[in-house]
Amino acid sequence: MSQIPSNSVPIEIWERILEEAISFDSNLALQATCSPKTYLNFKDTCQIGLFLPSRTSYIASEGIRRGLRLVCRAWKAFADKAQYRDRWVNLQLSHRLVREAYETWDLPSRIDIRYHLFQDRSPLLRKAVDILIAWFGTWREWKRNNAQMGMRLVRLELASCHSGYFNEIFEALCNASDAIPQLRSLTMSIPFRNPWVLNALSRHFSGLTHLKLAMTFDEETTFPSTSSGKRLHFPGELSLQNLEILFLETTISCFDLTLWKFPKLHTFCVNALPNDWDKNIYPFLQRHANTIETLDLEDLRYLDLRSGIKPREVLLPIGFWDEFEGLKLLRINLRYVVFPGPPKKDHPLRYLVDTNPINNPEVIRPYEDNDSQRKALIKESLESLCISDLEEPTSTIVRKMAQNGVWLVDNNGERLLWHWVSSFHAVYSKGLI
Repeated sequence: MSQIPSNSVPIEIWERILEEAISFDSNLALQATCSPKTYLNFKDTCQIGLFLPSRTSYIASEGIRRGLRLVCRAWKAFADKAQYRDRWVNLQLSHRLVREAYETWDLPSRIDIRYHLFQDRSPLLRKAVDILIAWFGTWREWKRNNAQMGMRLVRLELASCHSGYFNEIFEALCNASDAIPQLRSLTMSIPFRNPWVLNALSRHFSGLTHLKLAMTFDEETTFPSTSSGKRLHFPGELSLQNLEILFLETTISCFDLTLWKFPKLHTFCVNALPNDWDKNIYPFLQRHANTIETLDLEDLRYLDLRSGIKPREVLLPIGFWDEFEGLKLLRINLRYVVFPGPPKKDHPLRYLVDTNPINNPEVIRPYEDNDSQRKALIKESLESLCISDLEEPTSTIVRKMAQNGVWLVDNNGERLLWHWVSSFHAVYSKGLI
């Protein structure tokens, strides 16, 4: 049988190949799900606190696109199409913002909308809010004029909403939800006094696979607790049948998770406030224990950060490992956790991530004679974990986990430098998650 000439491959196949090359799988910034293996990299693409999302994977993808366009005129024309050129759009709302053309707003896979710093109720802030509401209205009108299709938007980060204008902004977004049927990832901040938002999320954004909620407080809600000191939680019911990843960013209070239901939830990240753990966070986890594969408890925070009181420990209950029989990644502050013991050797736990590894200069000492190696080490990761510095019984249990093949991993997804007694030398492995 004669071989088919390579130049006879249909153009549709070449376009599919080029599209796959540009939108490669490791570009997690444009995706709305992850696995335990890719979790830390996925989290890096989300805004966490004041830290903006990393654009590393997207920049790499753009490098591939620019390289492909140099091959020939046909490839250049393909790679320069708007849907490949403008996949991640960053919008900074300010009074100086010139309205952009709306013709290509159906094309981005991700849009991040952020505010410049405004004072509440300032005329400049009002103007920025009006621009944002008008944009959402434009999406809705665009859908009406293009009834057979919706925008390609997969991820939307609305990271900061001033509480005084939140209701207007969120209502406009809900009204535009029909125009973004492919939306799977949503990030937003909810003022403490708006529990109705959760029901609206369940109705208008039922297709979400990733949701990140932050709770914001204003001058009228200075301390969300009763006079008796009992914690007040953010009430409301949230039910998303397709949700796989949930991030909760809290500071001095947590959402009330009693009525939250996510049958497909496999990844959960929350600030592990000690006062919320026993009666709020852990019961929620128990209800989803059969599906949880990644559990990220962030750093523990005491109720009053200004008090100087040492954060209280989180006690993982007896039977924790058996209850979370599918858990593959656990991220926690090892200095403030008490384990019920190590998991069984056949437990699927693969990655143990310390949120605050101990920086031990002794780990660097073996490399002092080799300056180039030492510089490379410092450049790659200065974080290390000295297991013997952990309090008992955590030290013994973590040592047992490491011996059973569990990776000790830092926040960058790299396998930690680790050592515990003099008979073991420091070990370094590049193992990226």
